[in-house]
Amino acid sequence: MKPQFREIKATQMAGMLLRMSGGTMYYLKLMKLMYLIDREGLLRWGRSITNDAYVSMDNGCVLSQTLDLIKYESLGASYWKRFIVTISKHKKVELIAEPETDELSRAEVNLIREQYEKFQEMFGQLGEDDRWALADYTHDLPEWTHPEGSSIPITYKEVLKLEGKTDEEINEILEELEEIASFESLIKA
Repeated sequence: MKPQFREIKATQMAGMLLRMSGGTMYYLKLMKLMYLIDREGLLRWGRSITNDAYVSMDNGCVLSQTLDLIKYESLGASYWKRFIVTISKHKKVELIAEPETDELSRAEVNLIREQYEKFQEMFGQLGEDDRWALADYTHDLPEWTHPEGSSIPITYKEVLKLEGKTDEEINEILEELEEIASFESLIKA
């Protein structure tokens, strides 16, 4: 059991990234940046920013539920769609209104900025073709497995273990996430 997906936080993170890149971005690039930032939060703080499910796909690692928000119009009304639209024929997303960042902590906002700047430095100005460089970068992450046209779930435990966290650290993190998930289920009931 893990905490619930936080669509508002995912939207606010995406909004920040889109704002920093001029308002439009290939969604492949957005997905890679969001995965890398979320993953870094997990490694630093023992928690994901979005609580999204991680998966390996042909073009690297992604946040599964966030990808669904981008790709599927049939999901109905959502917080995401109030701020971000998908331009399917160009495989881009566009910021149509700026979400607040009030659900993100100051540390999360700083992490988003820091990681955006880090990858901008690594891959130039994060221009049009850098989406493939970011995809290749995620192929080099230890948790990525080529799914051969499908998708393979990646657990938080797997990421933590492959990045050198001890069994004790991993167990503490997973127990805390389990407690949060249990609390959320009580509130929902």
